Amino acid sequence: MVRSVQKAARSVVFIGVTQIQIVRNPFFDDPFFRQFFPPSVNEYRSMGSGVILTDQGHAVTNYHV
Repeated sequence: MVRSVQKAARSVVFIGVTQIQIVRNPFFDDPFFRQFFPPSVNEYRSMGSGVILTDQGHAVTNYHV
């Protein structure tokens, strides 16, 4: 068991994703309203794991990552 884990552990990768989304308000088109409605910035983080399949570094992971 220990040997198989040691051998496979080298091909397991961690994947961390950060997505930054700027939400634009329709009032941004008017300079007067722009001062009252600043843009909203949302940050989404996700993480997962994958497995390296080739010597070139191609990895397979879950779709949600």
